[in-house]
Amino acid sequence: WGSQHAVIKGLVDATGSPDVVNAARFSLAALLALPWAPSPWASADDGTDADADADAAVATWAAGADLSLWMFAGYALQAIGLQFTTASRSAFLLYLNVKFVPVLAFLLYGRLVGARTWASAAVAVAGTCLLTYDGQPPNAGDAWSLAAAAASAVFILRLEAAGRNERLLGPAALNAATLTCTAALCGAWAAAEVTLGGGALDGVAETLREQAVPLLYLSLVTTAFANWLQAYGQQRVSAPDAAIIY
Repeated sequence: WGSQHAVIKGLVDATGSPDVVNAARFSLAALLALPWAPSPWASADDGTDADADADAAVATWAAGADLSLWMFAGYALQAIGLQFTTASRSAFLLYLNVKFVPVLAFLLYGRLVGARTWASAAVAVAGTCLLTYDGQPPNAGDAWSLAAAAASAVFILRLEAAGRNERLLGPAALNAATLTCTAALCGAWAAAEVTLGGGALDGVAETLREQAVPLLYLSLVTTAFANWLQAYGQQRVSAPDAAIIY
């Protein structure tokens, strides 16, 4: 997941269209995850309760739709910010979600966060600040990156709740539902940009064809695979601890 920043920066710089880049990225990732997408209409041939399976599939899609809002916001804000700041600076600022997660857990859920987590978060933030500072003044891209970090923090919290919900199907199905809904949101963003902004797809599509290898890596490895790992891991690790690990 950490390797994505430089790849996104290269694609955004080459195309000038973060909306189309994200639409292509998540569409390919959703296609890869499609075999694991939950089906409310699947017949239960293994002796399980068909109605229970259908209810679980619907609940998984609902959770995936909720997660997709925050995933879309995080990746869209990050891609926009990369038009104005460097990949390394964007990456380190995005990792400020380590500070947002315990704060939001306390404010939104009233969750008590241990001193160890607060201390770890403080050390991580201090390191982030040192690594981010490059002698240049703040820019608009930094603000977009901070907004992306906040959205990412909410996603981590929501994923913890979804991952531990026994009514839902497993992490593979949840990941497939989330990626599919995110791809739909990214597609709508790209369509609106082309329609309202008067953008041309021909040049962008040609650039993406030329950048097929980094686009495939971004879609398959850092999106489909990494997000499945995240969904799997957060079944077992609390959101604040997961944020520190990230």
